[in-house]
Amino acid sequence: MTTHRTPLDEQVDLYRRAGERVMSLISGVSGDQWNSPALGPWTVRTLVGHIGRAFTTVTEFLAKPAANHDVHTAADYYLVALRLTDSASIKASAEQAAHALGEDPPAAIRKFRDAAVEALMNAGDPLISTAAGGMRLPADICRSALTVAIEVAIGRGDGQPVLLALTGRASLFGGFSVV
Repeated sequence: MTTHRTPLDEQVDLYRRAGERVMSLISGVSGDQWNSPALGPWTVRTLVGHIGRAFTTVTEFLAKPAANHDVHTAADYYLVALRLTDSASIKASAEQAAHALGEDPPAAIRKFRDAAVEALMNAGDPLISTAAGGMRLPADICRSALTVAIEVAIGRGDGQPVLLALTGRASLFGGFSVV
């Protein structure tokens, strides 16, 4: 018996696998590394706290139905959210999240990840309230195309430079293309 997988099922599976990858990285942090510098003014603990927010906000957003469909893509969400916040408030939120990790950050992140994955698996396709407005979960065509481009970049061994470029940490060389 074959089951039909929807695009949402595929996204939840990708989210789960990304969470597993995050957990494998976090589990490699030793006790004395948590207060080490990580990214700009952030420590490893602050960065992991910020990562944890990627799980807890999913759970929080899914618990709040929205009345209006204001945000149509994940990119739109980020563009609106970036206009509504600044780096100081993002850092303050990350510091709060870092404190909430308690004495065992990997266990806290695992708990956050598991709750988010479970919430996503049971969510269906709700209209949810986010900081940027009401939005749905399913992928759009552009996201699907970008996913293919990223998979090609990873397959060619260019995943890290593309990730660094997409997150503003580096630039790609002129003429770079994954196809």
